[in-house]
Amino acid sequence: MKKMTSFDLSASDKLTWLLGWKAEQNLIKGTVHMSQDIHCNDRLTRFKMSDDNTVHTPCEANHHPQASDSSGENKRTIGRPKVN
Repeated sequence: MKKMTSFDLSASDKLTWLLGWKAEQNLIKGTVHMSQDIHCNDRLTRFKMSDDNTVHTPCEANHHPQASDSSGENKRTIGRPKVN
């Protein structure tokens, strides 16, 4: 397979794929829906997990977790650890 090094896109073209993401544009609403369904399904097949069941994990709409929401034992520090 030949590696693509560049591509042309004009203002009149509808975006359908971008860096492995499937793009679906709604020009009337001015929205773009991006998904990686094909990539995810390929990985599930590769690792023989395509027959596994999904589990719904509910989350409140517009919930934005904060660091203070987790217990101290799960907090991670960024950078180098302190040396005594």
